[in-house]
Amino acid sequence: MQLKLSSEFDSNSSFGGELALGKRKSRRPVSTKRAMHTVLRSNYSGLRKFRRPLASLLEKEIGRWGMKLYKASINSNHIHLCTKAAHPDDYKNFLRTFSALSARLVTGARKGRALAKKFWAVSPFSRIVAWGRAMDTVLNYIGKNQLEAAGQIAYRPRDKRRAGKGPPRPPSRPFVDG
Repeated sequence: MQLKLSSEFDSNSSFGGELALGKRKSRRPVSTKRAMHTVLRSNYSGLRKFRRPLASLLEKEIGRWGMKLYKASINSNHIHLCTKAAHPDDYKNFLRTFSALSARLVTGARKGRALAKKFWAVSPFSRIVAWGRAMDTVLNYIGKNQLEAAGQIAYRPRDKRRAGKGPPRPPSRPFVDG
């Protein structure tokens, strides 16, 4: 289930990911005035090994489609992005090309040859992010994912049932730096 970071993110601004499973196709909401939080989740767990080539590809595609990248995190099996596009078609084209090229980069697949297993677990999840506190929440969340991916802080599973419902519960054991 997709984690809801805050009650400020209403359902009309979210699309894809596990929200789309079992539902008919609909139009992806895209904003050119606000930032977009995007999560691409893979069935492969080795994305972190390709961090530098994926980061290079990300910068190339962001520039190609004239978008602004606020923050990105490449984790073991998913990628978080916070971007802003000048035109809705630029965002959709970026999603299409980046997801295809990154899958080919990681798997070594060639155009026209199908993979034995689907690379992306679900369609990319995206949501429109309001400026202010909602934007700070998303940027902090992506920053936390960066630190977890780099091994600088321990991974702590998110309680999806409590997301957006006030302060987190205290951990069952105290946090230990190390």
